[in-house]
Parts: sequence; C-alpha cells; structure tokens
Amino acid sequence: MESYEIIGGRPLMGTIKLSGAKNLASKLLLATLLTDETCLLENMPRHGETLIATNILERAGKRVDWRGVDSIEVTSASHHNYDLRQSGTNRLPILAVGPLLHRDGRALVPLPSGDRIGNRPINFHLSALKNFGAQIFQFSDYVDIQANTLRGTKIILPYPSVGATESILLTASRIPEETRIQNGATEPELLELAKFLRSLGVRIERHDRTWIILGKSKLSGAAQKVMPDRIEAVSYAAAALATRGSVLIEDAHLAVLDKFLTFVKCIGGVSQTTAKGILFQADGELKATHITTNVHPGFMTDWQQPSTMILLTAKGKSIIHETVYDNRFGYLASFKTMGVEVEIHTQCPPEQSCRFADKNFPHVAYLNGPIQLRGAEVIMPDIRAGMAHVIAALIASGKSRLTGVEHLDRGYENLSGKLIALGANIRRQKS
Repeated sequence: MESYEIIGGRPLMGTIKLSGAKNLASKLLLATLLTDETCLLENMPRHGETLIATNILERAGKRVDWRGVDSIEVTSASHHNYDLRQSGTNRLPILAVGPLLHRDGRALVPLPSGDRIGNRPINFHLSALKNFGAQIFQFSDYVDIQANTLRGTKIILPYPSVGATESILLTASRIPEETRIQNGATEPELLELAKFLRSLGVRIERHDRTWIILGKSKLSGAAQKVMPDRIEAVSYAAAALATRGSVLIEDAHLAVLDKFLTFVKCIGGVSQTTAKGILFQADGELKATHITTNVHPGFMTDWQQPSTMILLTAKGKSIIHETVYDNRFGYLASFKTMGVEVEIHTQCPPEQSCRFADKNFPHVAYLNGPIQLRGAEVIMPDIRAGMAHVIAALIASGKSRLTGVEHLDRGYENLSGKLIALGANIRRQKS
C-alpha cells in the first residue's frame, strides 16, 4: 500500500502544465472501436484511466502503441473479443457496448461500481440500447447485450447524463439512419468527442441539448489532440488559492473555466489570463460564498471538492449545494480528524430547490470559516475527494498521511511531482 506524506503550511508557487483531459481521453480511445482504420490521439495523459481504456481496447482486439511521450496510435489486431467482463468495474466498459454490437453483435460487460459519490445507475444506457433494438440480459455482476441490427431512434433523456449521451453518440455513429437525442449533455469533453466522431465520418448536429446523428456503416481513421483537463486546472488553482500561493496553469482556457473564475472573483481571489494560461493567486483574507453544482454550463460537480477546501480558509458562512450526485459529501466525514466540522443537510437551501428536494439525500453542506486544519491520517475514498484531502493536508498544520493513492493515480498524472515543483512538502512512500 502506498501513501502520501504531506507537511502543510507552504504556499504553492510556480508554473505547471496541464495534462490531457481524463474525461475525454478514455472516450476517444473507446471511439476507435468504431473503425478498422488507424487512429492517432495526441496529448494523452499517462494515468490509470488511460490504462483502463487501453486494456479494454487490447482485450477487444485492438493494438495500442505509445508514440513518443504522449501520443497513442490505435490499429486493428487479428482477433476480436466481445467479452469485457474482466476489464474492471468502472464505467468505461458500458461505453464500449455500442461499438462492439456493430462489430460483433454482442457485448458482455461488468456492472459498474466506480467512485462512491452517489447513485450512478446504467439504466439510461440500457434503456437507450433497447431503443436501438438491442436485447438486454442482466445478471448479478454483468450484462449480456445482443443485437443483430441496430436502428436509428429518438431518445429523450430524463436527465442530461454525460455518460448516457456519450453512449448514445457512440452507438448511433455506425447506424445509417437518423438518431435524435433530446435533453442530452453538452459538456466540453462531449463536444470534443463529437468532433472526433465527425472526423471518422459521422454527421452530427447539435441545437442546445438536442443532438442529431447520422452514422455510416463504415468509418475512417482520424487524429485528434486531447483538450487540457479542466478538472485538473481547478484542482491546482484551488491548491494555490487555499495555500495563499501563486500558480500559473499553462494551457488553462477561459472558455471552459468561466464558472470557476466567477467563483474565484466572488471570494476575493485573483485569476489573470496570460498568453500561456491562467494565473491564480490569493494573499490574505478570502470571503465565504455559495456554490451550486450543475450540469454544463453550470458549476461542475467535480470542482466542488477542491473549491470546498478553499472555503474552509475563507471568512464567513458558505453553502455548497450539490445537485448532480445525491451523496457526494460522504468524504467530508473524514475531515473531522483534521479538525473540520461541516453540517450536512437533506433540505435544499432557501429558494434553491433541486431534483433532490424532499428525497432525504444529504446534498447540502454548511461550513463556517476560516477553519484551522491539523495534520492527520486519512483514507482517500475516490479521485476528487482524494484531491480535496491533498489540498487539506497542504493547508493543515503538521504532518498528514493519506492512503488510497490509487484513486488519485486513476485521474492525475504525476500529482506528487507537479506539487513538488510548486514547492509542496509531499512525499510518496510505500507502507
């Protein structure tokens, strides 16, 4: 078992360069299952999520080769395999179903588990696949999905789910009939996935949350560069602000960070756009504020945890209203060992009703800052909560030991190295 040992109290200073977006890179890799032609993907992050996706490709019958530091070339191998039950229980295998159905007429995928952040069912995915004409056979730990042919269809999503929208786009891409999605997601990573599918030969239009897809039975190869990771950008920006430091984040883009930049301005922090990226800094007192997470173009749910760490250092009462996942505050309980008491409520804040209203979900957090954190031993439960614990340890007095490093390895490339470059006192060690 590995852990991070962190001694807090140092402001982060310096410059870092963002890696490619985790939430796009793996989906682009899975999209290569749609074609027999060669694809080249650049600015690929070297972390656990990419490894999971490349393992899925190799298991399914693709050849995956790293070209240089951050490029991956995907070509077809001599064998096909539709059984992905041994490919891990995160949410990537379900996204491979559509491409495998087109190629093999069948897909066996494990039921997902993933991070413990609330209810994340795959019923939207399965319902959409049924609409396309697939047959679903569900077992205790996997799903067997079969289809002789798939047809174009109209799908109205009950909620603009990113994963379900991705799944529908991938499935529709090789159907030479129109598929229409209503109430689809519009996250920047999704737009980039659509860009790649267009390069493969798929016709895709979008009008607000309505997607119109006209696929082709045979698709070409394509190349694309992965956009910088906007979640990683906020993670390091939050660490800079919480430690009262100054960090230039290269390749950070205003267009995909505007809601977070508004938050920074509200609390009295500084963000300055430069030719290389965005500089984040804070010196002195920050102000409390309210955060409400939402689907794009709202405040991203994966920005919530690092932003909460900033608010621990801000003066006054802050409210964090989570409207995307029903149990994303579970990680806050472990902060008690660091001296943090946060009130968690099931009722929405006044005049801010959301879809979790009156459902008894713990989705609203109240905290009074500033709070003096102390070092402690903590188990990190998932990727984003893990980053929050790292930031907490960076601002705490004394030494912290954080286990659960494998979660951060799945979503952050060279985390400890980048933090050391910014002056953090962090050491990765084997227990």
